[in-house]
Amino acid sequence: MEICNIPVGIVICNWNKKDYVLKCIESVKQLDYKNYDITVVDNASTDGSVEAIEAKYPDITLIKNTENKGGSGGFNTGIKYMVETGKYKYIYLLDNDVILDKNALYELVKAMELDNDLGIAGSKIYVMDTPNQIQELGAWIDWNKGYILPNKKGYIEKDEIIQNVEVDYVPACSLLVRTEAIQKAGIMDEKYFLYWDDIEWGYRIKNNGYKVKAISSSKVWHKMGVANKTSTLTTYYFWRNRIHFFNKYAPEEKWKGIMSIIFEDYFTGLYTSTFYGKKQTARSMYEAIKDGVNGRRGKAKENQYGLVCTPRITLNDVIKSKHQIVILDNEYSNLIKTMIKNKFPDLNYSSINDHTTKEKVIFIPCSHVFDYKDDIKYEEVESYWVDRYLNVLPNNNFGKKAVSRFQNKRQKFMTDQLEILLEKLRQQRMEKE
Repeated sequence: MEICNIPVGIVICNWNKKDYVLKCIESVKQLDYKNYDITVVDNASTDGSVEAIEAKYPDITLIKNTENKGGSGGFNTGIKYMVETGKYKYIYLLDNDVILDKNALYELVKAMELDNDLGIAGSKIYVMDTPNQIQELGAWIDWNKGYILPNKKGYIEKDEIIQNVEVDYVPACSLLVRTEAIQKAGIMDEKYFLYWDDIEWGYRIKNNGYKVKAISSSKVWHKMGVANKTSTLTTYYFWRNRIHFFNKYAPEEKWKGIMSIIFEDYFTGLYTSTFYGKKQTARSMYEAIKDGVNGRRGKAKENQYGLVCTPRITLNDVIKSKHQIVILDNEYSNLIKTMIKNKFPDLNYSSINDHTTKEKVIFIPCSHVFDYKDDIKYEEVESYWVDRYLNVLPNNNFGKKAVSRFQNKRQKFMTDQLEILLEKLRQQRMEKE
């Protein structure tokens, strides 16, 4: 059978993104692919999405959930509908805020047809607002640090990347899955609700004997709304589900080390949020850890998240008050420069290796403002540490005292609380065995 004639069921999950979902559907209809059906699953939107879809695209199937079931629940609604028809060899999942290249689906199906062991194939995902910047080309699970390792994240593509990559998972914003693999491994775990659901699904499908690959010739552009989030909802799900995933799947010999790192990361995030006055972020992190340790899952309660607070001191404040910016060259420079350029595209800055510059202000890139160890001194010059979250901390006595307080409190937390938290998680692991 010609590749374009192989039946594919397309599932788009939508919640309150009327304008984006309409554009997504339109880009699907421009695909150079013949045999597909579209099902949009709406998670009880209140922005007129349902009415707009019905008016503009009356030919597609629209499933109206009566409540918001999250990404995993929304996708599962469509997956179950598609699988039950018995018509589709593959099911293609799309977020509502992606735009597809006309060959995106064809390239994924072709990769599947060339390898019967391939259970999931995902696209090369670009940042919609920076069309040649890669958001992700698949990703791996970091079994040493209890985290994820996205492939080519932030990479500015000058010459096209042409190699496919075998990975642990691909994001569900553009994911083609073999129906046979779903029948063998099961659907998504809806108790994740948001975040880590596609990671867990990819890992579970791999554990059932299939491969997962990112296909570089399949291209989509993603809005990346999380970068400008106004709610701490995603903070809650990210931390809670991170704990659940690694507590369930971490190998025994790595389990304690992984969970220790996660709790150390948690304290760093909680302390940092509190220090900068982001009280609601801190509260959501606390609620996430509490629920993660106690095994509570599913949809978050309304009091567990809220509006993002403006930090007491921001990078924007520093930039606005200065005429000249210098970014010091070190191992974190490229990452910080990329992030600053994305957030402040009109900002002009220079790079130096000479610490004696007389410029107005110097930014010192680092992994995290509270973890720096170098004692860098400047005469008659203001300088700030800037980390990968774009937190800023003055490089002066105030900053040094803040770091010292943080390190002392983190040590106390790890000494007093770690074993208690680990014991609760150990009980969950034993119950699942």
